[in-house]
Amino acid sequence: MLTHEKFRCRYTVFKKICPVCTSAPMQGCSTLFLTSGFLKSHSTEKPTDFAVDNDLNMTTMNWHTLFVAMVALVAADEKCLEGPHHKDKPSPEGDGYVECLSWKQSSCCLANVTQEIATHKAKNLYNYHWDRCGTLSQACELYIKDEECFYQCEPALVRFPAAKKGYVKGIPICAKYCNDWFEACKNDLTCVVDWLADFNYTTGENHCPTGSQCRTFTEVYKNGQGLCERMWGEAFTYETSNNCMVMKFDSTKPNPNAQVQPKSSKASRLHFAWAANVFVIFSLLR
Repeated sequence: MLTHEKFRCRYTVFKKICPVCTSAPMQGCSTLFLTSGFLKSHSTEKPTDFAVDNDLNMTTMNWHTLFVAMVALVAADEKCLEGPHHKDKPSPEGDGYVECLSWKQSSCCLANVTQEIATHKAKNLYNYHWDRCGTLSQACELYIKDEECFYQCEPALVRFPAAKKGYVKGIPICAKYCNDWFEACKNDLTCVVDWLADFNYTTGENHCPTGSQCRTFTEVYKNGQGLCERMWGEAFTYETSNNCMVMKFDSTKPNPNAQVQPKSSKASRLHFAWAANVFVIFSLLR
């Protein structure tokens, strides 16, 4: 049997509720229990012995496992995608961060990457050119630049890994964003459909395949859904629900992509449920 005092000393998170654990009486303290999917609060005026009923029958090992699991789940989203120019973890950037400003406060890309995107686009990053069918319109180029920033800097992409390291798969992009992107590029030209797989890379750079023709985005992709779901292979999907991402947002507001989860993954739903529980716990402990 655990005494109330011992129970508090072991399991009060960061001792914030009961900041001092001694054998002396402590009034007005609470003990939090996370059992059977419910958060419960137990409060007494003074420490007394009590029996742990079946609903709260958790061993020391169970509590340790629970705590470690919660920490691991929270820490999982603190990692970045394992790409060639990505940081290990997202962090704020300073004055040298000149492009991709949406992510300046929490970025998976370094300042020098944004400088390359601003000055040379993707040329020095991957020997990759965006304008193989002539110079892109300014409006279209801005969207493709934002897509590069999104890939390099967005922390939430780690939730959507593809089988190949550094690649992503199935990221839900908001339908409106896809439609606006298509509208900006509809009269621009491309010689391939898939900008990842269809170019000729035999020289070390991307070139239009032999025999290909430059056609408008309207001819190739038809609409915003076609653009988002075909231009970058399987990286993106056209999403009409609110569970979707954008490739640019107001840097003075929270990142809207942080709440987006892979909708088809059971593991993701469990991750979200656990994360919600962790959020509740720490909210109550404030």
